[in-house]
Amino acid sequence: MDNRDLIQMSLEALPNFVIVDVDGNIVYINRVYTELLGIRQEDAIGHPAKEIIPGTKLPEILMTYQHHIGEIMRFADHRTGETVELVCNRFPLIKDGEAVGAMAVTTFESLTEINHLYAELDRVKEENQKYKAAVAELSDPMRKIAGISDSILEIKRTIADFAGSNLTMLLTGETGVGKEVFAAAIHELSTRKFGSFVKINCAAIPRDLLESELFGYEEGAFTGAKKSGKAGMFELADGGTLLLDEIGEMSLDLQSKLLRVLQEREIMRVGGSKPKAVSVRVICSTNRNLQEMVYEGKFREDLYYRINTVEIPIPPLRERLDDLPVLCDFLIRKINGQYQINCLGPDDEVLELFYQYSWPGNVRELEHTLERLAFLNQYGKITLRHCDFLKKRLGEDQPGSRKPPAADLHQRREQAEMEAIRQALREANGNKSRAAEILGLSRSMLYKKLRNYDL
Repeated sequence: MDNRDLIQMSLEALPNFVIVDVDGNIVYINRVYTELLGIRQEDAIGHPAKEIIPGTKLPEILMTYQHHIGEIMRFADHRTGETVELVCNRFPLIKDGEAVGAMAVTTFESLTEINHLYAELDRVKEENQKYKAAVAELSDPMRKIAGISDSILEIKRTIADFAGSNLTMLLTGETGVGKEVFAAAIHELSTRKFGSFVKINCAAIPRDLLESELFGYEEGAFTGAKKSGKAGMFELADGGTLLLDEIGEMSLDLQSKLLRVLQEREIMRVGGSKPKAVSVRVICSTNRNLQEMVYEGKFREDLYYRINTVEIPIPPLRERLDDLPVLCDFLIRKINGQYQINCLGPDDEVLELFYQYSWPGNVRELEHTLERLAFLNQYGKITLRHCDFLKKRLGEDQPGSRKPPAADLHQRREQAEMEAIRQALREANGNKSRAAEILGLSRSMLYKKLRNYDL
């Protein structure tokens, strides 16, 4: 096969290709193009392009010497009888400063391909935003702990102080306060952040199975055991962090085995005969009063002091209502990302209603409430119109509830907004354009807020 054959094959492989001479007569047109036009190649070559190709602008290219990029052409496809839209590029052929001809080629078979390309580009952009958000969280794990109240700021300081150690830590607080979120922040701030973060709920697993889940088992250890045995949570967390959630539900017998593991830094699989060394940072959490359980003989005193090296009590939401605006903003952004919506969050009246409620389910209940309301207000503000279910939960003498005055509410919103701006500036290393992007504001609006708040 000589070079002329290769050139011929290349021209035929193009989507729709045509060359004209200086007089605008077709010198070459490939078969794909003639099939679209409903003619034969031999009947097109030698004829004026304007007679063969409806609406061609090749004569204009010959006169102006200007190329056309990305122009739309419409044809009646003689193969299907349908009108097709093609994206066409046209170029003059110049020799010694004079046009000796022109050529045209399409870059897509139809606009449908372009639409698919745009859809794929949107998908890539969306994935990129997810990765950027994940990187931001890794660079600042505290971002997941939403709050500006004194108690939350104190907890953040404690986590920052002890995260780099290998000390066992105890997180206490009511159900739903977000103990797992705090534990994850400790892990991600520690030197073990590249290791596994393994979680196990001691209350969710039957007591007779919890030991094998924690320490694993060997082949034949019990009826139904896998032939190859199974690694336990401590082995899976080797080099990383293990969260023992609801440790107060652990049996006294298993507590003694856990104490040995914490002291000896080695585990023994169920049915095994050889201990295995593990390097695991243990974080425990509970919603029970372990000290009272110690007095009642339901929790080992030596284990209590072993896991209570650093205790972090997490206050219930009703005791840190200052965090409500920040939490709502954080959770709404999370919900919007999960459901691909653009809810704008609660308006002032709804936020005032939130202040009156005691939130017995804490942050978890707030998230589920916002999730429900965001679904009903996917592209606007959440209003009282959909809050009847929450009003029914309000009791006249609900302990811990309070209704802030309007001025106080406004002040709290401003405080939350200032903290969000400071956080965005920290993330952007002082770059105001980047900070505005993080906040979803225009640059001019960010400058206005910086002036208003004297930041």
